Amino acid sequence: MLEETWTIRSRSSVNQFCELCGTESDFLTLDMALQVSGLSTRIILHGVEADEIHAVEAANGQLLICSTSLQNQAGPKPTS
Repeated sequence: MLEETWTIRSRSSVNQFCELCGTESDFLTLDMALQVSGLSTRIILHGVEADEIHAVEAANGQLLICSTSLQNQAGPKPTS
């Protein structure tokens, strides 16, 4: 079984505790979540609404996506 780990460090992410995952996670802007996951906006937002992808609203109103739950939803990317 292939296991993939994402390491994300940018101004588009914030590391904080995800209460639903029970662990520290990088929280990504929607744009960054789209880039790293390869998922569509529709799939990510549906996952957030269904509590399959964890998200919080920042003080400025921006949606931040938990990278741990995003990775669990996206699964490994196919290799060429």
